[in-house]
Amino acid sequence: LKNPGDECQIHGGTYREDITVSGLRGTKENPIVIRGVPGERPSFDGTVDITPIDGSWKVDGDIYYGEITQQIWQLFFDDLMMTNARWPDANWSEKTVFDGGNHWERTSMTSIRGKIVDKGTGLQESGKDMTGAMAVLNIGSWNTFVAKVDHHEAGQNYFTYDDTFGKIKFNLRLGRYFIEDKLELLDSPEEWFFDKSTAMLYFIPPKNADISPTTQLRGKVQTYALTITDS
Repeated sequence: LKNPGDECQIHGGTYREDITVSGLRGTKENPIVIRGVPGERPSFDGTVDITPIDGSWKVDGDIYYGEITQQIWQLFFDDLMMTNARWPDANWSEKTVFDGGNHWERTSMTSIRGKIVDKGTGLQESGKDMTGAMAVLNIGSWNTFVAKVDHHEAGQNYFTYDDTFGKIKFNLRLGRYFIEDKLELLDSPEEWFFDKSTAMLYFIPPKNADISPTTQLRGKVQTYALTITDS
């Protein structure tokens, strides 16, 4: 790619390169084009195959686990995107992750900035210690924020967090939240957790699915395939 009207045509297949494009100048009449070869379908894929260093996954109840070499931030079981271990439980396959009415908890009007009080007794009855997990907080009307849980004990119906959100419209009447990213929250099919400090991956396969020689586990390691600047 150099002059107006130039094309880069890509054959069908899977591509995992990270390409930087800079300083290209097309025109309205003769744009510079990057496209698939006509009739072929290239795919940019930011994932890699995931296998345990020991050669096989260990099993503890429903949980599979093992040390891996990659730092991943998304896990796919065959073609299914798994869900970061969370409470209340929800998953991608049934789209319950989008069901704020039933799969997020509600905030009590007694909450204050830096302290979330559960409207019901769900948090108290969960029996989980949420300290160190990540709280996803829809407390700014349509705006949602993320903060680490600073303090919570099993049986408490509130938790604290460091409020660094600045000037927001703090809305408790419609406020909702869920908590994710802690091993103790891994308790349902399609959930996963990756411990960055130990490189240990933990996951529970989808319902009625087992790890077999044909199972494809893939982890996301790349966000962008093309980075285009000054063009």
